[in-house]
Amino acid sequence: MPLTNVQVASSLNVSGLHVTARPAFLQRVAPYAWIQVRLTISAQSSAALAVHATDLHLIARVAGGQVVRLYHTLYFGLKVVGSQPPLITWMPGNNLGTITLRQGQTETRTVWFRSNMPLTNVQVASSLNVPNLHVTAQPASLQRVAANMPVQVTLTVSADLSAGVAVHQTGLYLTAGLSGGSVVRLYHTLYFGIGVAQAAPPQQPVITWAPGPDLGTITLSQGQTVTRTVTFTSTMPLSNVQVMSSRILPSVQVTTQPGFVQSVAADTPVSVTVTISADPSADVATHEMTVRLVGSFNGGPAVRLYHSLYFAVNVVRST
Repeated sequence: MPLTNVQVASSLNVSGLHVTARPAFLQRVAPYAWIQVRLTISAQSSAALAVHATDLHLIARVAGGQVVRLYHTLYFGLKVVGSQPPLITWMPGNNLGTITLRQGQTETRTVWFRSNMPLTNVQVASSLNVPNLHVTAQPASLQRVAANMPVQVTLTVSADLSAGVAVHQTGLYLTAGLSGGSVVRLYHTLYFGIGVAQAAPPQQPVITWAPGPDLGTITLSQGQTVTRTVTFTSTMPLSNVQVMSSRILPSVQVTTQPGFVQSVAADTPVSVTVTISADPSADVATHEMTVRLVGSFNGGPAVRLYHSLYFAVNVVRST
């Protein structure tokens, strides 16, 4: 039958999914005439991943009468699947292994990524969520990334002094907009572990004595006094240094000159005269003695410094 005012329409009503027909309107259709219709289906990135049933049907005026929906209808389904995401390739590989650092330390690594598709609004982020442990990437954002173009990223891992001693698994990943659409997470991820070790003990100064750390045995008679001159050197600057004997004996005295040094520069020898006296009534015996240093470094409290100067005092009978 002849038709007038013909509309070609779809009953689809799904958000983000569209069906259009061309031509969408025909003023007249002759009986038994074949009409070609081009069907266009489009899905936005927000369209639900599912199978949606729909149709294409005609609305027309028949023989000058009322406008009605005509039969038969063209039925079909629309299956919406996920779009093919970009593929991210990391260099030198997508697993860095374990990055080991001590509490209070920072480590850096340089990596590259490449996408097989153009990207916009790229963010470089870490999945780490551990207190006192930090992962940052530089650059952290990129407005555009061209397809197949390597992008260098500096990965910085830092552990606070209070970070727990453990190994933590984490990763670096990208989010980006695809073809002007919404921002999504991209694959693949760059995986790595962070091994936090206990902080190294603070550096301690090392004391070196000359001519050596052991003077051997110093022999003197009852009522006699002898002296020895030595030097000490510290590997670090010192302050408020006390030079003292480790033992106090009733009849043998060991004194040092100077007994106090306000400041000692690193790697600078300091001369010390050690004086040993034995009272006339001193026991005939051998005594193990030590001259040691107590002082401060790096603004800290006074502590005993190592190494000490060792010697023995051998008191013999006066003749």
